Amino acid sequence: PGGAFTWTPTEAQGPGSYTFDVVVRDNGDPQLSDSETITVSVGEVNRPPVLAAIGDRAVDEQEALAFTAAASDPDTPANELSFSLAGGADGAVPAGAGITPGGAFTWTPTEAQGPGSYTFDVVVRDNGDPQLSDSETITVSVGNVLDPTTTVISSNINPSVYGQGIVITISVNPPEGDTRVPSGILDLRNGATLLGSKTLVNGQTAFAISDLAVATHSLTASYRGDTEFQSSTSSALEQVVDKSASRSGIITSSNPAAFGQEVTFSASVAAASPGVGVPSGSIDFIIDGVVAETKDLVNGATSLAISDLSVGDHTISIAYDGSGNFLPSTSDVLQQGVGK
Repeated sequence: PGGAFTWTPTEAQGPGSYTFDVVVRDNGDPQLSDSETITVSVGEVNRPPVLAAIGDRAVDEQEALAFTAAASDPDTPANELSFSLAGGADGAVPAGAGITPGGAFTWTPTEAQGPGSYTFDVVVRDNGDPQLSDSETITVSVGNVLDPTTTVISSNINPSVYGQGIVITISVNPPEGDTRVPSGILDLRNGATLLGSKTLVNGQTAFAISDLAVATHSLTASYRGDTEFQSSTSSALEQVVDKSASRSGIITSSNPAAFGQEVTFSASVAAASPGVGVPSGSIDFIIDGVVAETKDLVNGATSLAISDLSVGDHTISIAYDGSGNFLPSTSDVLQQGVGK
């Protein structure tokens, strides 16, 4: 009644123009009045959009992370909204990450980007005047994924013979097209027995072996893995070790000898190349085609002393019977003369 006018236009009432009368009346008789028609223009005031909470995210390297950001605009009619990414004060937008104007975020971290944490802003802007925005700082944690490897084992000599040195070469290979080189420790086993462990150099290593027994050995190489690559075990390499050939020889202490004189025949048996080692076992002393005596080798040698050879020429040789590691062999024939 005192004439104090108030109005707070709602969002829906702006922008717009509103025309109405301001009237004053008295209480006389008759009651009389006066009025004025006025127009109130309501201006548009842009209000910032509201970004829905996104929260921190986690993804493994080389896996796709996708989500859709959502926002609302309190203006009526609502302004058009668009989304973007920004580094913000806490970090930078990771390479490869992107968001569409409609809010669809996608990122597939590369191998080089994991493991790590990446902090950046998701921003929504309206097209009002002035243009206003809202944002959320999020952190994406990228987990490390170990890539598979293939371990390959090979031998430079197969089959080999007892005592012969061989080289077992092992290579650990990353996935095809991956230029990185696996590092770390590799174990070589003969069945369940550990033969040795070595550190890879440029993804490879080698073992020199010369002490394998006569048998077929199942050799496997096991890569332990590193911070980027998974462990792996090779297929079994069937390394065959055969018996080594042997060489037998005989010498005499006196040739010719006199009748009744004691003569010592010294016999020796050695490994034939490429075999290595000292043969064991026994040999036969053969005199004139008949086995005269059998003796055991001691450090690859033995001897026979006799004094009852008849006058004349005699053939002397030895025959090695062989062993678990060496093949049999026969010496050249020695012509032993006995005079009167």
